[in-house]
Formats: sequence, C-alpha cells, structure tokens
Amino acid sequence: MAFGLAVAATVLPWSRFGPGSAPFGAWSRSARWSLIAALAAIAGLVLALAQSRAWMRTPRWDAVVTTLGAAVVTASLLSVLFPPAFSRPWLGPWAAVASGAVAAGASFVAGRTATTRTTVRI
Repeated sequence: MAFGLAVAATVLPWSRFGPGSAPFGAWSRSARWSLIAALAAIAGLVLALAQSRAWMRTPRWDAVVTTLGAAVVTASLLSVLFPPAFSRPWLGPWAAVASGAVAAGASFVAGRTATTRTTVRI
C-alpha cells in the first residue's frame, strides 16, 4: 500500500514552478532525482504485489523491497535538496519521502518477522 502511495506521489507536482510543476511532475525530463524515485516506487510496487506468491516471500526479496523503499526516500530527498534549475520543491517529493519511508520500514519489519519465523533452533 505504501508503494502505491509513492507511485501516486509521482502524479503530484514536484515543484512550484518550472519543470515538474504540472501533474505527473516526477516524470519531467529535467528532474533526474524525481525520475529515479518514480522508477523505484513502481519497481517496489510490482515486487510488493509479487510477494503475494509463496516463493517470493523470502528475506532476500524483503531486502530488495526494503532497498527500493530506501531508494524512493533517498531520491525524493535529493530532489528536494537539488531541484531543477530555477524551481522550488512542492508537495510531490514530500509525499514520496513519507510513503517510501513507510514502505521501507514495513518491508524491513516483514523481513525481520520472516527471518525469526524460519529460524530453527536445535
């Protein structure tokens, strides 16, 4: 669900004016960090949905999804720190930071839970 919100954040404007100020602001040509955040959010959403299959519910896949959530957060924060020329960040990157952090945290907790459940003590 959190990756779905991160993907939805790419629909919002990512800057107040200039490149990325229209709907789907993360997909503008000059906004390199927002595009990385958008692609990581989509990949995370696809993998999170694919984890409904039993063979995908492993700690390794949870680590991959956690890394994609961290990539959404990092790229969104870099988009805030280094916006396109002559523009200021707006609502989109902040929504992506929040939802990416929730996605990374939930995936991390799911991975930790799966690890403790599959551990066999002798």
